[in-house]
Amino acid sequence: MGIITRVIGIVSGKGGVGKTTVAINLAATLARFDKDVLIVDANLTTSHVGLYLGMYYFPVTLDMLLAGRKIDVARAIYRHYLGFKILPLSISLEDVRKAKMKMFPSIIEKLKPFGKIVLIDSAPGFGKESIASIEASDELLIVANPDIACVNEIKKIVEISKKLRKKILGVVLNRVKFNPFELSKREIEIETGCKVIGIIPENDIFKKALFLKTPAVELDPRGEIAIRFSEICNKIFKTPKIYGPEGLFEIFVEHLKSFLLSSLSLIRRR
Repeated sequence: MGIITRVIGIVSGKGGVGKTTVAINLAATLARFDKDVLIVDANLTTSHVGLYLGMYYFPVTLDMLLAGRKIDVARAIYRHYLGFKILPLSISLEDVRKAKMKMFPSIIEKLKPFGKIVLIDSAPGFGKESIASIEASDELLIVANPDIACVNEIKKIVEISKKLRKKILGVVLNRVKFNPFELSKREIEIETGCKVIGIIPENDIFKKALFLKTPAVELDPRGEIAIRFSEICNKIFKTPKIYGPEGLFEIFVEHLKSFLLSSLSLIRRR
């Protein structure tokens, strides 16, 4: 029996939470451990995967497959220099308009021989694009910010996942600033019933990574951000953890801040 491909939808209830950034850095981290990874850009109207990676010219793209053109899916897959692969979308709105998302699940099936881990960078929200991505996924990883709006969206995703019988791997809290105005990890877990499996702090390295068109984990391979993404990969895929003394100390300090803020919040509620 061959190894089963895991198809994981990276989803969010709203835009701007950093979903694509999480997808790209997860892929780069997995590739670092020689995992066979393919990112699928399924955000038709605002496709960013290729843009974030500095890969602009694609003769064949996902929207061509979704438009029903008789093209071998292998021609639409491109390899990044770090080792992972991507199935991009056209940045032209005219090309995307012809795409039919009802074909998406069948295309994902055809992609399974090309990656043992398929990460679907879903469109945000709950429109046809995002629902098609959820339907095509076996498991879901939710990306959210630590605020009330995102908690409400997580609950909606949980409801949809139950109806479609999809397993939720957990929540990655992104762009966390560790201030008193954010919800704590514990509060989010209590409110949503979902386990928070990763916390990614707000960090200027992501702006630098976007400017340089490369994953943030590649810019500082043993820094705090790389350590945090390795922890997420370890929980989902049992890959090794990355260690670095400076990053570990920063994480310890921020975990302490988070604990103190959570305790303060509980005292206030009493």
